[in-house]
Amino acid sequence: MPDYKPVPVEVARQIATQFEKSIVVIQAQDPVHQCLHTTTYGVSAFEKEQAAAAGRICSRALGVDWSQCINYEDFHKDYDPARYRQCQETLQAVELFLADMVRICGSDEMEVVTSEALEQMQARVKACLVPHPDPAALRPE
Repeated sequence: MPDYKPVPVEVARQIATQFEKSIVVIQAQDPVHQCLHTTTYGVSAFEKEQAAAAGRICSRALGVDWSQCINYEDFHKDYDPARYRQCQETLQAVELFLADMVRICGSDEMEVVTSEALEQMQARVKACLVPHPDPAALRPE
């Protein structure tokens, strides 16, 4: 019997990117190993949770016994890195926005946005980069 080939999350991510979707659920029947494979992908941490829940619902509806499931890739193991990446992207967006404000308005008109204010804003956004002591608390109910 050949080795089992799970559908990588990267494939679901590519589908999401190509077709501009925020959640992807792939159900694939493997006749050789006689199992149903589920791969899920969500763009944001919240959408990852929604995709995983949808995958579980679909699998159960198709008769999957979850006690027999094997996890090949599980974003929960990397929940903090996903949150970290999301915060980095937010920080970059804020920095680009502020740079555009300064460029558009000119430095003379931007006296309200001081370097101290920018540093405070940056510190607030960077605060979300610190791993949360309880990642489960970040998950939507």
